[in-house]
Amino acid sequence: MAPRAARRVLGIVLGLLLGTAAVVDSNPTLSVEPGAGAPETEVSVVVQGFTDCPDDTTDARRVELLWDGDELLGTADLQVGSGATTVTVPAESSPGPHVLLARCTGDPGLQAEARFDVFGIFEVTVPDVRGTSPAEAEARLAESGLVLGEVVGEGDLVAEQDPPAGTPVEPETGVDVVLAPVGVDDPEPADDGPGDDPGDVTGDVTGDQDPDRILWALGLGLGLLVLAGAAGTAAVRRVRRRRARRWVREHVRLSPGPTSAPEVRVAEDPASDATLVVRLVGSTDAPDEHLEVIGR
Repeated sequence: MAPRAARRVLGIVLGLLLGTAAVVDSNPTLSVEPGAGAPETEVSVVVQGFTDCPDDTTDARRVELLWDGDELLGTADLQVGSGATTVTVPAESSPGPHVLLARCTGDPGLQAEARFDVFGIFEVTVPDVRGTSPAEAEARLAESGLVLGEVVGEGDLVAEQDPPAGTPVEPETGVDVVLAPVGVDDPEPADDGPGDDPGDVTGDVTGDQDPDRILWALGLGLGLLVLAGAAGTAAVRRVRRRRARRWVREHVRLSPGPTSAPEVRVAEDPASDATLVVRLVGSTDAPDEHLEVIGR
């Protein structure tokens, strides 16, 4: 029996054993699983009906698998016209439909092809998971097609994240988080009581303040009080001196006589306990007498 006839008979027997009808005439087919995916997707390939595929120059019966008819992805050895292997979609493949071609290496005229659709690489936006628990952060990331990455720190809430919120990334990207206790670096702190707000003047003023600064402020206040007191005392003294001089002008009367000694009349100021001492000096050059204030 001729070798080709023997292969056909063996193909028929194998087809009956597999529960499929085998045909004498060669009818090459190619199937892929999955039929669509992103670049670098692993694809399972099955070829059948290459029973008439002759040996190539290496005395082997195989088919070569070509991407879009020119880029070799791999080969599959044939057993009774059938074979299977796995290939990878090229990383640089553009989005859209492509053709995977199976071609007999011994007879390039025996071919079969299948369609494969390449998905475009798309991006998702990283959500803001700060202020949430690790479990809540993981659930929120999963909703966006992302995963929780490395978790560091000790605490109950997420204080920092990397990549930051709003960053466009590829699906399945891991987002690392840093935990911190409640109230520490919390981006959305709860409403605190009086005294925690720096602008709240009703709370504790000295509880969290530097003691040196408090002492400095107290010393400054006391110094200002001393200066204000000294200035006030000097002002009072000036006023009292002006009042004393005015009082002398209003209440002291001189009545000198030509033959009698000068007489000084001093009226007491009922509004003050101060004593004013004056001296009357006679002048030979002028008829008027000279009154000199000595002190109080």
